Amino acid sequence: QDRRELRVVVLAGAGRGFCSGHDLKEMRADPRPEAYREVFATCTRLMQAINEMPQVVIAQVHGIATAAGCQLVATCD
Repeated sequence: QDRRELRVVVLAGAGRGFCSGHDLKEMRADPRPEAYREVFATCTRLMQAINEMPQVVIAQVHGIATAAGCQLVATCD
């Protein structure tokens, strides 16, 4: 029986930068207040989930991390 447990989570970007934040073109495409609330609520749920994880969460930052990407880095351990 394999008794290893997940102790660390590493978040890394897949491109030239770590994370540039929200897609502003996508957000401008639907300027309704409820659309913005949903985007920010989703972001909040993600940040809270990271905070509530029992594992250490490491942001492997390379390149740019702006706006919500910077918030993501700051949320990690």
